[in-house]
Amino acid sequence: EIPRVTGVQTCALPICGNYEKAEDVFAEMKVVGMHRNTILYTTMIKSYSKQKKLRKALKIMEEMQAEAVPLNCVTFNSLIDAATRCRDLNAATKLLEQMKSSGITPDLITYSTLVKGFCDQGEMEVAVTLLDHLKQQGLSVDEILYNSLLEGCVKSNQATRGLELFQQMLADKVQPSNITFSILVKIYASANRLDQAVDLIKRMEPDFKVRPSNIVFSCLVKCFVTAQRLPQAANLLLALPRAMRIQPEQPMFALVLPGLIAQKQLDLACDVFEAMCKAPAGAEARPTAVATLAHQLFDAVSRSSVMHKAKARRSLEAVRGTPGLVDHEKALAAHVLPERRLATHGTPDAWSEELLGALAQRLRHEQEAPKVVRVVVHQQPQEEADAAVALGEGDDERSE
Repeated sequence: EIPRVTGVQTCALPICGNYEKAEDVFAEMKVVGMHRNTILYTTMIKSYSKQKKLRKALKIMEEMQAEAVPLNCVTFNSLIDAATRCRDLNAATKLLEQMKSSGITPDLITYSTLVKGFCDQGEMEVAVTLLDHLKQQGLSVDEILYNSLLEGCVKSNQATRGLELFQQMLADKVQPSNITFSILVKIYASANRLDQAVDLIKRMEPDFKVRPSNIVFSCLVKCFVTAQRLPQAANLLLALPRAMRIQPEQPMFALVLPGLIAQKQLDLACDVFEAMCKAPAGAEARPTAVATLAHQLFDAVSRSSVMHKAKARRSLEAVRGTPGLVDHEKALAAHVLPERRLATHGTPDAWSEELLGALAQRLRHEQEAPKVVRVVVHQQPQEEADAAVALGEGDDERSE
């Protein structure tokens, strides 16, 4: 007995990602003769497009023609989308010609899909030709189309053409968005012109009426990291909450921290680590990332100067109780304080006292003069820098 099925099920299942069930339901509809419908066939083509199954999508088109089910603009757009997703530009071009020969006029979605397909493969000449053809037909261009063209310039390393297309976008009175500006940042970065990208972001709100968001700043941070301009990336992240009221998420800080550690910029790394722990996790955050980066940082600090250790201790104290870090706090503290002195680190004052005790013990071990020992023992917390000099971490000639 054939279960009772409806076209609604066939349309809804691919949207939910349940492609196999959609095929089963459609097959059952064909058995009872309920399938001769343009919408149902087009829905199945969209399903195969999302799965990058071009052959099955084309087979559905052949079935429609055999069953005398009419193809419409949405059907052809879905077929062209399947072809571009499968990187078969010849098939996409043939479908466009078949669409025109069938008396169906291509629309903005048709050309946008084709432009994106050619841009993804770096075929910018064809993509720009399609843009011109679209305009000649009197169709309005939109932000999505221009964003695809700009992204294509990034992939094909055509910065000059990308900037020209942006000017053309403005001339066509198409309003750019944060996504547009994030792509422009990548265009400038590909031409080693990041300073101009920074200038553009400064002009976004006054000149283009677009307030920069996390999308743009995240892209700029990634470009700074790629260009090994890590201090700029770190300082940008640290300044955003105060300057722009934008709170970066943990993955953005995690992008910067390994490079700072590798470059031994440990003071700045401690600041970034502390800000990362206090930042929202974000959708892309990995539960173990904070602890992993913390161990890398504190391991590097353990081989560094006393002042770096003091900074790391204060950072660790400031982020106590951070999810994903709680179980690692004692191990991290061991990098910057001997194990025998870990018992009393309940408050910042206790941390400072133990640090001074550790300094005094080290001085006695090195058989320093009593006067030097006395200075270290009686240092106030804010004078730890002077104590570091006395230990050979500053301008003094003694080595650690």
